[in-house]
Amino acid sequence: MSVRTTPSVCMVSFLFFPHYSGAGAQALTLSKKLVAHGTSVMFVTAGFDGDPEFEEYEGFRVFRILCGGLGVVGLVKFWVRLFALLLRHRREFDLIHVHGVAAWQILTGLYGRILGRPTLIKVTMAEADLDFKRRGRLLGKLEAACFRHFSRYIALSSKITGELRAVGVPPARIVTLPNGVNTDRFHPVTPMEKERIKHKLQLTKPKIVTFIGMVIRRKGIDVLIEAWERVIRACPDACLLLIGPTAGIEAHCTDNTFIDSIRTSIQSLGLEDHALILGARQDVELYLQASDVFVLPSQAEGLPNVLLEAMACGLPCITTRVSGTEDVITDGGNGFLVDYGDRESLQARLIQLLRDDELCGMIGANALQTVQSKYALEMIANSYARVYEELLDRHS
Repeated sequence: MSVRTTPSVCMVSFLFFPHYSGAGAQALTLSKKLVAHGTSVMFVTAGFDGDPEFEEYEGFRVFRILCGGLGVVGLVKFWVRLFALLLRHRREFDLIHVHGVAAWQILTGLYGRILGRPTLIKVTMAEADLDFKRRGRLLGKLEAACFRHFSRYIALSSKITGELRAVGVPPARIVTLPNGVNTDRFHPVTPMEKERIKHKLQLTKPKIVTFIGMVIRRKGIDVLIEAWERVIRACPDACLLLIGPTAGIEAHCTDNTFIDSIRTSIQSLGLEDHALILGARQDVELYLQASDVFVLPSQAEGLPNVLLEAMACGLPCITTRVSGTEDVITDGGNGFLVDYGDRESLQARLIQLLRDDELCGMIGANALQTVQSKYALEMIANSYARVYEELLDRHS
């Protein structure tokens, strides 16, 4: 295969528009920047009821594989149809970039070898993506064997880098590369502009704390609501916004009882005027720009996009000590770190920031500087372009 001056990339993400996932969102953000530099990109994703098999979305060709369900039969159908689609379109891409380690796309490395295309896979979740045993004895062994066929492995954090080495991936095939932030979209605003945005979004409380992410148990929202009840006692002029998908495919098919329990907790604690479940939003940058503090109390992450986006908006952030966050946040410098499930520390940090505008400004300014110097999308896209070039040079 001859190497093209500007490579063509096939992005594979199990969930992609209109179904939300952090990995899919980051794939789209990265692709827009790559295209601006001449790279050609197409997407392959799963399709569900009502999804078209093909469409153009924001200038990208999107091919959807309709598998008819999420069970074993659907999985096997997806594997077969994924190979058929890649085979049919093999002359339209030079390499395959897989976003996330999941059974649905784990065979892509092997498919790449068969088709003569280099592949790279981004490991997006620590303490989960590489735990093949939890998938069951048979499927786990199959996934572990197929995982070895990728040409390169992208680790979002130092923790994931360590996990890749622990499962036997040669260090030479690991690239530690974080997510990037579109600082043209996510940026601070003036106090006057902030008030205008709050009015537009109908946010009437003087202080706004925002969470963005799938409203699922892993994100620690139950702990957050418990802490928030005590925060409101100390800061009655504050409001918590919960933004993100709450159920269905976007929420990884989680049982709806979790979001129901969150709604019940909000009501039973008398927080209806101080905690709003807003669901998924396309204009999340406006909510961040209208906010005073960002909070992400997750149990596990890879490197959360939303944390970087909040920092890019100049917000002081409180998050848990999980994969990625410890690479980004210096506790007390450009944000605050708490242990997962530590309600007391979480509420103490929230109260501290809500009561101290000067501290908020200092922490937020440091957060912004961190993103601009290390996580700007332009820098990350250039790093990916170099990885692509190195892979294609080796493969030619």
